[in-house]
Amino acid sequence: MSKYASTTTGFTCTMNTTAATAQQIICYNAGSAPIGVFRIYEWSCGPAGASADTTYGLAAVRTTTGGTFTNAITPDPLDSKTGASLVLSKCTSSAAATPGVYLGQWGFHMRGGYRWVAIPGGELQVASAANYGIALICTYAQGSDTMGFTVYFEE
Repeated sequence: MSKYASTTTGFTCTMNTTAATAQQIICYNAGSAPIGVFRIYEWSCGPAGASADTTYGLAAVRTTTGGTFTNAITPDPLDSKTGASLVLSKCTSSAAATPGVYLGQWGFHMRGGYRWVAIPGGELQVASAANYGIALICTYAQGSDTMGFTVYFEE
């Protein structure tokens, strides 16, 4: 399996108080044919730009559609001989991908950020089907903030 990283560097991911459009980054199989299973083994998020003194809720959710997002992200290969990723990434949703199973939910304070690393065998896995993916949905209680995300996956 080849490893990749998708990061929102250069994009503004503005937080949202509405869960329906709060998806900030999604990694998904955009092809018309299945590409095989892909697994997210690590992700992190933290302040980007001006952060406020507020708390956040974040969820990792399996999705069955690609949704509509403002920014396309080209995943960077982490292996020296790896070609382009078959998995696509996007950030900042205007129409959320169709949510499915919630894989985890976390709460954190913005000034601290959050990092999740899978134990071996505990990766967030996506089924081999077109447009299936995993979205990180982030909502906040108040204020207006921006956040940066990095997602590491293998396919």
